[in-house]
Amino acid sequence: MDDTSNDNRVVFTAAIVSALAYGMLASFFVARGGLESTTIYLTILGFFIVLPIVGFAIKSLLPQLGDYARGVMLSPLPGAITYLLAMSWVAIT
Repeated sequence: MDDTSNDNRVVFTAAIVSALAYGMLASFFVARGGLESTTIYLTILGFFIVLPIVGFAIKSLLPQLGDYARGVMLSPLPGAITYLLAMSWVAIT
């Protein structure tokens, strides 16, 4: 059984939602002339709490959108991993 299209939907949805969420965080950073690191970490933590709840709600209410709901649930991961790698790089160099 080939479920490649299901995987593609999950990954695509996770990438789009992650880009929107972290793009919004970046726009607030630029608009305010910077943010406290605590604010950034709390926002990322909020993404890890809110987005999986939204994905679970989508999956519960609309089971036919299960792949997209899983993508929403996983969406905080790419941006958080990228942010942590970037902060590690800045700390090292």
